[in-house]
Amino acid sequence: MHGPIRCLLALSVLLPLIFVSRSADALSLLRDAEIERALRLYTNDILDAARLNRNAVNLYLVNDPTLNAFVGGGQNIFIHSGLLETAETPDEVIGVIAHETGHIIGGHLSRTGDAMKKASRTATISFILGALAAATGSPEAAMAAFGTGQQLAALSFYKFSRIQESAADQAAIKLLQRTGRSPEGLRTFMAKLQKLEISQRGQQSSYIRSHPLTRERLSSFDEATRQSRYAGVHESKEVWMMHQRVRAKLFGFLHSFEDVLNRYPQSDQSIPARYARAIAYHHRSMLRPAIAEINSLLVDLPDDGFVLELKGQIYYEHGMFSEAVQMYESAVKLLPKEPLVLASLGVARLELNEKQQTKKAIKNLNTSLAFDPDNVLVWLKLAVAYNDSGNAGMANLATAERYVRTGMPSEAMQQAKRAVRKLPQGSTGWIRAHDIQNYIRALPRRQRRRG
Repeated sequence: MHGPIRCLLALSVLLPLIFVSRSADALSLLRDAEIERALRLYTNDILDAARLNRNAVNLYLVNDPTLNAFVGGGQNIFIHSGLLETAETPDEVIGVIAHETGHIIGGHLSRTGDAMKKASRTATISFILGALAAATGSPEAAMAAFGTGQQLAALSFYKFSRIQESAADQAAIKLLQRTGRSPEGLRTFMAKLQKLEISQRGQQSSYIRSHPLTRERLSSFDEATRQSRYAGVHESKEVWMMHQRVRAKLFGFLHSFEDVLNRYPQSDQSIPARYARAIAYHHRSMLRPAIAEINSLLVDLPDDGFVLELKGQIYYEHGMFSEAVQMYESAVKLLPKEPLVLASLGVARLELNEKQQTKKAIKNLNTSLAFDPDNVLVWLKLAVAYNDSGNAGMANLATAERYVRTGMPSEAMQQAKRAVRKLPQGSTGWIRAHDIQNYIRALPRRQRRRG
């Protein structure tokens, strides 16, 4: 992709698909409200069957074309974009998620020892350092930080033993059974991996290296499928369509204009095809055909908030801010609890540079943070909004919140102290600024000094 990457952090809250810096060797994350909703739908009942707290398990979409998924840093499941693009059915993705959940409930990460813990911490820190480097105008540093974190983490992730993989397989079979599914989808995906293992022995995919396959493992899936009373049961047509839209959206954002039109030619008038082409035309700055594709979708899906969100993005990135605000407003009415959509509306309103719109933007951004308080990009935009409205104290507080979440306690302390001096004593913001100071003072001395 070209255009969206350059506005990665300053404007990324506007993108249905949000990027963190990308290079050939860099680990990068994608955020998208529609895709995240789909992944949550795939995951929730699996987590319930595993007796895990839904809110305690985090899902991350990694911008990488390889077929991979892994668990890292506790209850965090990372899924590669290549896996979603390759999985032809939602059953395959759900099967993989069940397998990774098997690793969580099996405690496999904790059993790999300190090396894994250090690798996971390093990977997490690299995300933060990379984001900060990009935000301060140093994409090279960002890429280096992300790349280092990925390499160190991979060294540990690839140590998974066949015993652990087999145990996760058996756990996945049980979890799928409890949710009324057979392991057929997982078996289909593993069969694809086996073909890769055979055809690419010299350069195996990351999933094959981290999840070694054996004939015995595939045979166990076959036997479990034969014995399952849910064999032949698949996800609903609505979930299947949702999955095809996710695949089309990823393909539209992550592949070249020519590749998109090859996979989704104009003769294909399906909803996923029009979705992908709208994105491809947008990337080519072809506003008219992009809007035409979107409008054709809205004829069939007039109340689809995600289509309206994409139309808002297209308008925004063409500098048509009033039109973007209108589209995002319509999307928010349909998706009132989607933090990324709310943030997009807030940032678009800031571009209008009008007092009333700035006030509304502050409300949108705060509502977004109520659902997603760790989105540092939204804290950054909220600080800008407060500053534009003349509320320097709240701008300092928003900046302190951002620094706390990016592991910069000394900078957070400075901003919190400034907020205390400027905000009315006893106000909600004044109390929160004191809370941040107390939190930082309670940190170990070495951690307090880290910037």
